Amino acid sequence: QHTAGEFKAAATEFQWVVDNMPASALYADSLFGLAAAQSALGDHATATKLYSQILEKHTGEKSLSNRAKYGRAVANVQQGEYKSAAADLRDYLKSAEKGSQTSEARYLLGYALAAEKSYDEAITTLQALL
Repeated sequence: QHTAGEFKAAATEFQWVVDNMPASALYADSLFGLAAAQSALGDHATATKLYSQILEKHTGEKSLSNRAKYGRAVANVQQGEYKSAAADLRDYLKSAEKGSQTSEARYLLGYALAAEKSYDEAITTLQALL
């Protein structure tokens, strides 16, 4: 279990890399780490923007893109943006390898669909977990 202080420290370190080393091989992972830290600190709007930057700038990196889709979906659920979350989760589930976070993504998709009152699709989505 991490503390808020640890996430703040991590965010500071990741922000330094993002600000000072944009050409570095560490840039994309640092941007992802910054987004994850912001989300953990409760700043889901900033996290969503950072995940979106990853998806715009690093389209060729499938693993990073999938992680960013999942992270943005989680941040969107936290903000009540269920339609956007569902779209990202559907994309994530199409391209994610089995066993990664597919069960969690499917559960979250079912939750987002139910919140959007798409009950039939939510039931079908959640039944796939059984």
